[in-house]
Parts: sequence; C-alpha cells; structure tokens
Amino acid sequence: MTYGKKEVAKANPSDIQLFLLSILVGVVAGLGAVAFRGLIALFHILLFLRKLSVVYNANIHTAVGPWGLFFLFVPVKGAAGVTFLVRNFAPEARGRGVPEVMNAVYYHKGIIRPVFAVI
Repeated sequence: MTYGKKEVAKANPSDIQLFLLSILVGVVAGLGAVAFRGLIALFHILLFLRKLSVVYNANIHTAVGPWGLFFLFVPVKGAAGVTFLVRNFAPEARGRGVPEVMNAVYYHKGIIRPVFAVI
C-alpha cells in the first residue's frame, strides 16, 4: 500500500548498458593515462634537454643536457612554480591534498572549487 504516495519506478541499467559504460570509462582512463605520460615526457625533455618532444623512453638514460650540474635546480623551479600557484590561486590546496578533499566531501557536500582541482 502506498497511502496516497506515487510509487516511482527506478530505472535499473541493464547489463549491456553497464558493460558499455565500463568500456567507455576504460577507454577514457586509458587515454588520460597516455596523455599524462606524454605530458611528463614533454616537461622532462623541455626542462632537462631544452627540446620540444613527447618521445621519451624511461628505460634509457637521458643524455647529458645543456644544464650541466645545474640540472639539480630543475625540480626547485617546479616546486617554486607550484608554491606560486597554490599561494595565489588555491590557498586551501596547502598540505597533502587528500585530507582537504576528504574535508570537502564530508563537510561541504563534495563541492570543490574548479581552480582547486586544477591546481
């Protein structure tokens, strides 16, 4: 008995829909992984060798670059860039990141500013 309330029929996805959705998620995740690896290669080659390329084999040692011993300062430049971005655009991103996301999920209904996600 419903006592005046309408029963709402919930749409249950079929097995085929779930299968197709899982294929789509897998393809998007795979493409994202390839793009992420390409970005890592791009920045590695750009910052260490001063060349523009995404072809990078992590199993082969990188040739000695034009930086000489100053290549040790490349990660320092990266850390300075991240510090600048966090301080100026997303101060709530300070820390490790995971506790801040958990805080947003628990206390703010999962709402995270888009700039926080990008930074």
